[in-house]
Amino acid sequence: MWNKNWKYGEGFVFGTILMLIGEILQLIIGGLTWSSVHYPINIILFFSVLVVVIATYSLRNKFHFCKWMGTVNAAVPCLFFVILLTVVMGLTRQVPTLSEPSEPIGITKMLSFWPFVLVYLWMTIIVGVVTLKQLSSIISHLSSLSSLPSPLSSLLSHAGLFIILTVGTLGNADMRRVKMYAIEGEQEWRAVDEQQKIVELPLTIQLNKFIMEEWDDNSSGQHMPKRFASEVSITTKKGEKINAVIDVNKPISVEGWRIYQYDYDQSMGADCDVSIFELVRDPWMPVVYVGIYMLLAGAVLTFVISLCRKGASLWPKRRVFRIAVACAGLFIILMYIYSIWSLLTKPLVPVLQSSWFVPHIAAYMFAYALLGAATIMAIFGSKPSNIGGRDELVAIGWAFLTVGMLFGALWAKDSWGHYWEWDPKETWAACTWFVYLAYIHLRLRKPNNDTIARWTLIIAFVLLQMCWWGINFLPSAQGTSVHTYT
Repeated sequence: MWNKNWKYGEGFVFGTILMLIGEILQLIIGGLTWSSVHYPINIILFFSVLVVVIATYSLRNKFHFCKWMGTVNAAVPCLFFVILLTVVMGLTRQVPTLSEPSEPIGITKMLSFWPFVLVYLWMTIIVGVVTLKQLSSIISHLSSLSSLPSPLSSLLSHAGLFIILTVGTLGNADMRRVKMYAIEGEQEWRAVDEQQKIVELPLTIQLNKFIMEEWDDNSSGQHMPKRFASEVSITTKKGEKINAVIDVNKPISVEGWRIYQYDYDQSMGADCDVSIFELVRDPWMPVVYVGIYMLLAGAVLTFVISLCRKGASLWPKRRVFRIAVACAGLFIILMYIYSIWSLLTKPLVPVLQSSWFVPHIAAYMFAYALLGAATIMAIFGSKPSNIGGRDELVAIGWAFLTVGMLFGALWAKDSWGHYWEWDPKETWAACTWFVYLAYIHLRLRKPNNDTIARWTLIIAFVLLQMCWWGINFLPSAQGTSVHTYT
């Protein structure tokens, strides 16, 4: 250990030291206050991280630590600590960031918990260094187009993730989210922020008519909302008047504000004359979208490469593989039958009536099927003839897992105003995604040593079950998850 050839051991020691430093900071100064990381402080911090990344990559030939930061030997231990802390977050009921700390350790407010922040910062720097490494690889391979797809896929994935981690985190303090309660026939320009303080907005909204369509639930005799929306007149500070209909999943944008149909006075039902809007101003959103679409493109390219790789054995004539593929196919058929039956027998709440619904669910279901098949292969054997096919299944499954997660993020932005809020469902989705990413990195490091990789795959599938349905039984998610559609 600690020679010039750093491996996993040094990474686990480094991560442990980082965790201890974070806990000491937590005990001395308390959790990190993200609301203070606003413009221009977040700009300074972003360029500071960028300078650290560029310096680390530039000094890779002079300092072994800098070279190690761009390798799988650093990525795997880092992912271990990221997964560990994210799992703790998923198992612990999180309290609002603005509330008083409920215990001194800090795990009930993980987003401001210093070990969590430092470990994710470590991962961000690694992702940034690898992005520069892949960019250099692409430049060196420009003369050979056949060698470009693989490093391009890695570049898009790492660069997109780096943008999401940095800009999405540091830009959060500049986001403004307020709720407005509009009464029919009256102009309203006041709203309530997250601290329950009244703020005045540079626009007015007049509710002209509240629209309610209902499902008839014959089994319970209750009327469930099929659709609710608001016909409004919006007047800007410049005197411009806009007539529009604000619907669930269909916000409108006015002078930098996105206005969402958030809720209504449910006690009045269809006779409601009060509509609740959420107004969101997110100046960093276009940059985060660039990161999302880059990561999405990287995932799609990973799928294409896995199918077109020379010598790929996606459909080998092996008994175990045929069984796995049969299980995956059966899984898909059963899930679609269940989904169609649910759609026919249960009314969808308005938030689920989105164009993102089908692609989001379809991508996840296909990913679950492939990853389930790969897990079966990991349990029943590790013959060299099966490992290649299993890795291809994981690569394609991870690509679709990424697509499903990003579709969900884009859907969340249309529905709730934010692409990622560490809801319990989102937390376990991140756990699952990171574990499969760890498996892919493990296979890059030691392709001939399959034992640890097989166990990682089994653990990943257990976490996938927790994300899929196990979360419904966790006390930490009861009453807090927006993914509980009732």
